[in-house]
Amino acid sequence: MAKRANGEGTIRKRVSGKKGNIRWEGRYYDPYLKKQKSVYGDTKEEVRKMLSQIAVKKDTGNFVSQNNITLDEWRETYLSLYVEGVLKPQTISAKQKMYTLHIQPMIGSKCVQNITDMDVKTLLNRLQALHYATSTISNIRNELSTMLKRAVEHKLISSNPVSNIKAVNGTDSKERRELTDYELKWFFRGLEERRPQDLLFFLIMATTGARCGEVIGLQWCNFSDDYSSMSINKTYTQYQTEQGVIRGFSKPKTKTSVRTIPIIPKVSEELRKKYEENKEIMSSLNQTISDNDFIFMDFRRDRVNNHSYYRNVIKGVLDYLKRCYNIEIEMFSTHYFRHTFTSRALRSNVSLETLKRLLGHKSYNMIEQVYAHVSQSDKVNAVMAMFSEANN
Repeated sequence: MAKRANGEGTIRKRVSGKKGNIRWEGRYYDPYLKKQKSVYGDTKEEVRKMLSQIAVKKDTGNFVSQNNITLDEWRETYLSLYVEGVLKPQTISAKQKMYTLHIQPMIGSKCVQNITDMDVKTLLNRLQALHYATSTISNIRNELSTMLKRAVEHKLISSNPVSNIKAVNGTDSKERRELTDYELKWFFRGLEERRPQDLLFFLIMATTGARCGEVIGLQWCNFSDDYSSMSINKTYTQYQTEQGVIRGFSKPKTKTSVRTIPIIPKVSEELRKKYEENKEIMSSLNQTISDNDFIFMDFRRDRVNNHSYYRNVIKGVLDYLKRCYNIEIEMFSTHYFRHTFTSRALRSNVSLETLKRLLGHKSYNMIEQVYAHVSQSDKVNAVMAMFSEANN
């Protein structure tokens, strides 16, 4: 075996087949795949020339990976170059789950250069046949398209086959609606009777439009001294990794999600009560309450309550209303409070600029798209008045 002095790689003789045919193999390091690859020739000089050409391309920035790279192999390189350290861990986890469940089984083992628009169409049609939501199919298509777009940039393929395929419609996902005055009135009545300890959490969601994870992450230091405003600077996250479930806090969804939101008097009053309650509980545990303590704690487990906890609270309250009052309210998620806040704020003629800042959106697009059904001519009471009435 001869080693190249200029770092082009290594060359060795190989004997193959029953007839003992001699071929030469040259080994070099592929920086995109981050592993050793081989080139072959009939003579040592032929292989040496190949390695020299590869070395020149590396030096000049024109190196391209071998075209037999599979989608799975490219996925690893794509993640290391464009995803890891850029996106949040929970976002990476969600994207990887999407790839592993839907893309990899169909085309993960195929060479990137052999993936055709028919392969993409077959993948999307399969998702459609399995009744996946339109938004899910669209996300899967976009993830594959982004990967292959980067492959084009690295000259692994000449064109992106996904760009030739239009989006495929799936099952229409259930439209998120706003909660009515009737539903709000009964839900908060059920909370006060069945789960009074969780009343404040949902009051904050309903009157601020904050996301569930943002409210979970609230500490006493996030509130002004008179409880007239609160600052959002983090969100609770929970996601699956190969090592298990990761729970913790991260920066909010976007930079604009770091914001300050006014608090109505009713919520300020409940915050004062909650502070005294938590203070008393911690005193019984021989601990002292501090500004850095989280508000919504599970003191028995010494951790914050998560998203699942609050979904179960909603279900429990709705079951209670059905059982005790024969009041039937369709199950909803915590995000319905954010949707309700926004829809009613628009009806109350809150400006898009103000609402964008309250919600922490980067642009007006999300507000205009999601809440296009809200009629500006539909006049209602001011947001604070609406929630005050609904909760009295």
